[in-house]
Amino acid sequence: MLETITIFSRLDHWIQQFTRTHFFLASLLLVCFTLIQYGVGVVPREFYRELASNPYVERKAIHEENSFQESSLLPIVAHHLGLVSRLSFNLFCLAIIIGAYGLFAYYCRNRLDSSLAFIVFALLQTHPVTTVLLAWLGMPDCITFALTTLVLFTSSLVGLALLCILGAFNHPVAIFAIPAILVLRRLAKDKGITWWHPVVAVIALGLGMLAVQGFLHLFNINTYSRLSYAATLDFKFWIKHNLPFLPMTLFSFHSIIWLSIGICTLAAFRFNRLYFIVFALIQISFYAITFFSLDTTRVFALLAWAPAIHCIIYSCRLLRDQQQDVLYEQTRILLLVMAIVGILVPNYYVYLGKVYLPSSNEFQIWLYLRWLIH
Repeated sequence: MLETITIFSRLDHWIQQFTRTHFFLASLLLVCFTLIQYGVGVVPREFYRELASNPYVERKAIHEENSFQESSLLPIVAHHLGLVSRLSFNLFCLAIIIGAYGLFAYYCRNRLDSSLAFIVFALLQTHPVTTVLLAWLGMPDCITFALTTLVLFTSSLVGLALLCILGAFNHPVAIFAIPAILVLRRLAKDKGITWWHPVVAVIALGLGMLAVQGFLHLFNINTYSRLSYAATLDFKFWIKHNLPFLPMTLFSFHSIIWLSIGICTLAAFRFNRLYFIVFALIQISFYAITFFSLDTTRVFALLAWAPAIHCIIYSCRLLRDQQQDVLYEQTRILLLVMAIVGILVPNYYVYLGKVYLPSSNEFQIWLYLRWLIH
């Protein structure tokens, strides 16, 4: 036991030294490792890529249940950039994801000490949101992820309003995720965050939703809303859809991050009970939304990854603020262990009541490396 603790202590010391001067190199290497481990997959039904060829007309020919045109931001941007081929469109989505990783690393490095910043970045790489982003390129999730990353760190009301409008225009996930993040940031007393931020966010999200309806009306596009589709299926269907692999499904929502959240909650709960209670209620409400979704892991991960990461960052900050230096160091070491375990053990995701592994992705880099070696 003591030998194991010594190993992790030495590793932590090495990470502190290396990330102090080579933080972004370490982050880049970690992203490369993630890509090699998980590979990259394209969404099975490429509605949004097909829509990019002309997003300004009704496209029921792509799919009769035309709900995807309620999320037209990605196809519109790709259309005007001329990125409509399978390769260019999906490389564009991958570039947005990697760019969002870069933003996340930049903000973490500026606001946290280098070793904790790298541990948090590593935890993001282990989160199921990374799994689903890389497994299903071609979805508007890449933009949702990038916008959520900015909301997690920005304090500008004007910038926040713009992010909310774009987020609502891009995908309904933003309508639930962004206010939750801002409420947690306010309860954590993040610098520059007031109660005006969630209020402005709700107003801006409403404007974004109006912009979606205005866009659809302007171009005479009739859609079949996601809510209407969910309502057509009775409650027995959703029970049967959610019960198979229920423990695996629940674990897939945060994977190893569940343990990280538990560690942080145990360490810091007594210093801000309200924050952690609200955080728990948010997780429950997100599952209530996810319950009526076919893309089970994907929807929950997109909703909940940022609140989970914020909980971890805030807990560590809270321990430092309360001068709990020993407890902080113990928590940070445990988070490092969680990050290592999460990196070494690949995630999975649940879709349509079935479990899928990253090995099902179309482009597995390690296969090509093995072919080159032989």
